Amino acid sequence: ATMRAVLMYGHGGPEVLRPGTVPRPEPGRGELLVRVDAASVNPLDYKVRRGELRLLTRWRMPRMLGTDLAGEVVAVG
Repeated sequence: ATMRAVLMYGHGGPEVLRPGTVPRPEPGRGELLVRVDAASVNPLDYKVRRGELRLLTRWRMPRMLGTDLAGEVVAVG
């Protein structure tokens, strides 16, 4: 199964963000899977997108950003 996501394809402005799909994760022990109803952008998200933290993260692209969300728990690990 897959889920919809906004993916970051490089560092820069909002143009590096595009909608896409990713494999639906299975929650591990002590984790939850949440169906997101609302999400927000916090200062860490836009600093990562702009590349201000690229020396610390060294993430492979594409990458999902964000941890601020509201939704419904759909699975428990």
